[in-house]
Amino acid sequence: MYDIVSLGENFFHSASNDDNCRVLFAPLSDTIDTTLWKNTRVLHTGSSLLAVEPFRSGVYEAIDIARNAGAIISYAPRFDASSWHSEADAMRFVRSLICTADILFATESELPLLTGASRPDKAADALADQGIRVILISQSSNRVFLRVGRESRILNTTLYDERLQNQFVCRFIASKQSLRALTLDIACDFLS
Repeated sequence: MYDIVSLGENFFHSASNDDNCRVLFAPLSDTIDTTLWKNTRVLHTGSSLLAVEPFRSGVYEAIDIARNAGAIISYAPRFDASSWHSEADAMRFVRSLICTADILFATESELPLLTGASRPDKAADALADQGIRVILISQSSNRVFLRVGRESRILNTTLYDERLQNQFVCRFIASKQSLRALTLDIACDFLS
């Protein structure tokens, strides 16, 4: 069993050196090895695979299989406009994974695309209303807006996007906490 299966996007490359975090980078292909999705604690994906079929359908299928097997879904949109045919398609498909995510990593610049709001607190409200339990928003000046449930805090950090994701998810897994039992204070410790 893997702690993290990173679907199609290798966001967790540096986490693989962490003894407490078994990571598998799984490029998406036409054939899906469902045993991967059934045997992971966290399935992580971004949005680039949503830009074209058959990968888009593969992402949705992998999420369904992993979710039904009890996995936590982690989503980091990492929006790149050049991957999309139109802004309307991008908004529709990038937003489509929000309702599947338990943990979301976003940058401040992605908030208007994801929610229509530009302020982290307002965007986090909109995202939490769609069921996301943990929201991390990278801000300028080495700050991160962290929300767990209905509580939030702004933290200073030297971690950047990929390393922030790596450290947060790996420390969450190592803590053996359930996502439901996770508190803001414990989540803050994952980033220190």
